[in-house]
Amino acid sequence: QVHQYPPANLSLGVQWRSYVASWVRKLSFVDGAKESLHKLFDKYVPDTLLWIQSAKIKVPMVDIAFISALCSLLESFLRQENLDALEYWFVFCVIWVLGSCLSEVDGIDYRKNFSNWWKNEMKTIKYSSRGTVFDYFIKDARLEEWTTMVDTIEYCSTTPMGDVTVPTAETVAIGYVMKALINVSHPAMLMGLAGCGKTQLSMGLMKRLDSAQFMYHQMNMSYYTDSALLQNMLEAPLEKKAGRLYA
Repeated sequence: QVHQYPPANLSLGVQWRSYVASWVRKLSFVDGAKESLHKLFDKYVPDTLLWIQSAKIKVPMVDIAFISALCSLLESFLRQENLDALEYWFVFCVIWVLGSCLSEVDGIDYRKNFSNWWKNEMKTIKYSSRGTVFDYFIKDARLEEWTTMVDTIEYCSTTPMGDVTVPTAETVAIGYVMKALINVSHPAMLMGLAGCGKTQLSMGLMKRLDSAQFMYHQMNMSYYTDSALLQNMLEAPLEKKAGRLYA
């Protein structure tokens, strides 16, 4: 019924609000938690989307794409037992979904600017003045630095370096969010310059997934990849069993 709304209302987010309302209705939480979710969307999302529109993004996204990813990330993290920290989890998800697409463009660090804006405007969940809002995750209803999740690795000289992913605070954070999206079947895309570690990070995450639940296949594409080549790459790991049955 979009045609019934005046243009001014449409610009305020009728589309994504309808998506949120539908998503919240499907949740199995008690009505009080659902009402709190609606209030948190109204509290944080409109102003954040407005700020994002003022930034330069290398891969632009429409509002509904942000909201779809936000709902998926919330669905992955929220459980009945952690609803007492609902606002903490909501803030974490908003920051990572809406803010992680930012980077340095034309000499301006939009991610840092976003962090400064958030600390100044959104003060219910207080972040430390040290670092950015992207340096923290939620543990037991409090903020913890990603550095506490970085594990040491045992390297064997017989293992090719290309098969080794050395964890850092940044790779741990990105892998944590990517795995959460994968668990609810939501796609994730990494962007960055050649050689910054996108493939290594993705392959490291794929290898750590439960092999009983997940399978993966690596395909390298470029400007010269056409539809026929893509189809061949998709069919390469398949084996024809009988008729239309592949495995």
